[in-house]
Amino acid sequence: YGFTNPVADVLEYAEYLGMDVRADGDLLWIADEALSAPEPHGWEQRVDPGGNVFFFHENTGMTLPEHPLDHHYQNLYFQMKEAADREKAQAAGG
Repeated sequence: YGFTNPVADVLEYAEYLGMDVRADGDLLWIADEALSAPEPHGWEQRVDPGGNVFFFHENTGMTLPEHPLDHHYQNLYFQMKEAADREKAQAAGG
């Protein structure tokens, strides 16, 4: 596939995003890109005393248990999946 990240990591993150890694193989690039995405401006990754990773926004004080871009990449996957499904239906005469 030519991923920039380890295949196991890409597959694990793809499943986290809601992908069926077998059926959505052509969309795995989304998971690979997401794994390489830096924190958006103002966000930084931190670790709490219990060893749990979280993300902190320095200007607002907001914290998130997941990467600030997870939602973006999940939505991108859903949009790309929906577009691909529409194309397949049109090609099949539906």
